[in-house]
Amino acid sequence: MHPSIDHKLPWSGYHSTLAPTGPTNDRRLHFSLFQLAKCFQLARLRPFRWWFMGFVLVLLNIIILSPVPLLLKTVAVLGLTNWLPGALVVYWLVRTSQAPPPWWEQSLYSLGAGYGCMIIPMLAVSYLPGGVTREQTLLVFDIGLLGLITLIHWRPTSQGRPEAAQKPAASASRTALPGPQIDRRWLLIGILSLALTGGFLRFANLDYAEFQGDEARVTLYSANVIQGYENALFIHRKGPAEILLPTVLYALTEQLTETTARLPFTLANFAALFALFLLGWRL
Repeated sequence: MHPSIDHKLPWSGYHSTLAPTGPTNDRRLHFSLFQLAKCFQLARLRPFRWWFMGFVLVLLNIIILSPVPLLLKTVAVLGLTNWLPGALVVYWLVRTSQAPPPWWEQSLYSLGAGYGCMIIPMLAVSYLPGGVTREQTLLVFDIGLLGLITLIHWRPTSQGRPEAAQKPAASASRTALPGPQIDRRWLLIGILSLALTGGFLRFANLDYAEFQGDEARVTLYSANVIQGYENALFIHRKGPAEILLPTVLYALTEQLTETTARLPFTLANFAALFALFLLGWRL
């Protein structure tokens, strides 16, 4: 008999006992996969760590206000205005669900919600009298994040969550990748190939050329918004999102290069690859 292994899940107080499996023992292999899926389900139900979110919020503010390289500061801005608020919004929506989406699907939802959390506050800031300042923009996003953290921390827990924890089999089917009949090794290789190929073709050499055509026009409109010209959003014949996204980066970093201006659009296009994969799986 093999000894059991006590495995503690990071950032939670839950434990799970996993037995070593052999390649020739199907029953033990199925049991191990079931326990692994159960671990993911319990990890999804771990308590909300508001103090950790507060620490991340303070750290991102320090990076933005510090004289660090522009690319690192840009990543911190995206974390403060997009990734963190998007993840909090999705967590607030699904935390009491009986069948929450798996972590990779929830990550896509978080990124999509993050763009909304990035555009709407910046639109409100652009309508304030006068120009847009870094301190003003940072304060608006910080207040929004503190509000989300407080809302999640004080929201009553649903009575249905313990029942969801007692039904790991149904949740395991949602957490698992498509279909037991598919060889998951080839599926993971395909996803990894998609990520590497799509990421290389999108993120490599973003500053390959100066602003051209619509890029130059959007950059000028972003500068006009920061200077306080409210009509910059109205004379643009398209929606304000493509102006406000670089405006957030311009306002908080006080610099805008070809790489940083293209980064949020490149990230959205990269995430669209996996959104199409998810859509194809659902269909």
